[in-house]
Amino acid sequence: MRERALAWPVIRKLATHPDRRFTDHTAWQRHLERLSIATLQATPDPVCVATEGALWGSIQAHDFLPNAVVLSDDAGQ
Repeated sequence: MRERALAWPVIRKLATHPDRRFTDHTAWQRHLERLSIATLQATPDPVCVATEGALWGSIQAHDFLPNAVVLSDDAGQ
């Protein structure tokens, strides 16, 4: 999230909140709404960056793809 230029206050809200597990997309979206992240208008999109970070964090926490390497061309599509 830091590497994708997500604002520090947004990262802090996510990092310090006790809720870390969500049953589905709707629960995650509600969490972002409660933290006033879903309505932020910024580039890059805070919801997109937070969601990508949460997905990658979950993959790492569950030890899925332990030897995976992620490559990006930063095309932004």
